[in-house]
Amino acid sequence: MKEKQALPPIVKDVGYFLRVFRAERGLSQWWAAQYFGINPSHWSLLEHQQRVPSPALAKRLSIATGAPFELLLLSRKSNGGRPRKTR
Repeated sequence: MKEKQALPPIVKDVGYFLRVFRAERGLSQWWAAQYFGINPSHWSLLEHQQRVPSPALAKRLSIATGAPFELLLLSRKSNGGRPRKTR
């Protein structure tokens, strides 16, 4: 049996955390988005660090994933609440 990869104690990349959460459960982006009540394209943007979760979404993610609420808001604090610029 394949061992699950443990997350580091502090994950600064919320997108990575969401991808691992989804992959461990065998969910597509579409199903994950439906579960959390958001648009699938928004979920994709969250995974690719092009959007940051709102406080309300971070709370839902925290409850469902067991991740500390503060962890899910790290990306908001590290970049002033703006999405990271990508090319």
